[in-house]
Amino acid sequence: MSVSDTAALCQEQANSIARSELDLLRQRNAELEAKLEIDRKKIDKLEAELEAEREEKRISASEEIDKVKKKNADLFENFDLKRKVANFRKKQELKNTTPDGQMPAQERYVGIWGMCKLIIVISKKD
Repeated sequence: MSVSDTAALCQEQANSIARSELDLLRQRNAELEAKLEIDRKKIDKLEAELEAEREEKRISASEEIDKVKKKNADLFENFDLKRKVANFRKKQELKNTTPDGQMPAQERYVGIWGMCKLIIVISKKD
């Protein structure tokens, strides 16, 4: 065997080894791409689930906000009505005063008690 034959044989073996390594790398690359595709699908699925959960929480939070707003409006209306009742009672007491500006003793007691009672009721609700 001549030197050129030996060199050609070595070159052929090197090419064969390189082809084998190249085939192994291609196979590994295909495996990794398949795994990557599976992982992408998992990520897409998780993102869809997360978005659905976020939407559900947004709806729930919106409903809670609406409930709190309604309760706040009801409380304000209740407070406003109590204020109107107190003003009305005060006006009635002023109408019931005697010409000298004093309420009859019994009415004055009831009027003051009524105002105290109203203040106590308002304080207890708050």
